[in-house]
Amino acid sequence: MLLYVPTPIANGYLASFNPPPTVYQGEYFYPCNVTAPEFGIEIAGTTFNISPADILISTPGFTFTNTTTGVEYRLIGVVDGGPEADADPIFGDVS
Repeated sequence: MLLYVPTPIANGYLASFNPPPTVYQGEYFYPCNVTAPEFGIEIAGTTFNISPADILISTPGFTFTNTTTGVEYRLIGVVDGGPEADADPIFGDVS
């Protein structure tokens, strides 16, 4: 499942990737062989950290392979939820 967060949070998190994520069919993907940045959600003063390994979704249908380089990419589990996420973000299990 995905984490639908407000636009500024999604954009800030995606900007923290080095190298930058790849956009494929309108979604953000990252190479499986590179560690994603950590992501944490603070709720009522407690921070819940998500493992970088769990941020990249490996479920079939959420991956693609670059046919030129052979590099496999996984969907980044933090998604821009748009205006609706400003009031009601959705925090799912991204593993």
